[in-house]
Amino acid sequence: MLSIDSLNCNHTTCLRIIASCSQVALIASSFFLGCSPPELEPPKEIKPPSRTYHVTLPPVHDLDSEVPPLKNADGTFRVDGIRMHAKHHLESDVDVSGVVVGKATCREKPGEICAKPFLWLAQGVDPSEVKLRVVDMNRRKLKRFKVGKSYRITGTFSQTSKSGYGDSRGVLRFKSYKAIK
Repeated sequence: MLSIDSLNCNHTTCLRIIASCSQVALIASSFFLGCSPPELEPPKEIKPPSRTYHVTLPPVHDLDSEVPPLKNADGTFRVDGIRMHAKHHLESDVDVSGVVVGKATCREKPGEICAKPFLWLAQGVDPSEVKLRVVDMNRRKLKRFKVGKSYRITGTFSQTSKSGYGDSRGVLRFKSYKAIK
């Protein structure tokens, strides 16, 4: 048996030698004893579900068929078409055909403040359809338009008007018109 006195060294060095010897002994014992090989469980058999499931999905909706055409057969822009493709036609002169579904009303009584003249143009007579505001016209011209009648209006498609109206989807700055029968 080894003792610190028989090694003939100082106390710290002897402790280091003993510690390293015990580490060698521990490594050697684990080598000789070894580890047992890992035990693998056999893979579990995947079973199909006990009942079948039937999923009913709604039919595929064709969104492309719902995009309105840009122009009418006569070559004029449709109200819903130009609104759908607004960014491509900003600040350009266009002819738009549609039905007047509303207009600014003012009785011109003394003391009454009236809105700048404008009218609403839609593709059909239904006022809930997509509408386009026609602006920058005078009151005499506005009186010539009848609600429910079709018109071809020429103007500049823009997001702002000289009369102060603005819409990010576009407004039509009035230049001329023609009634459609």
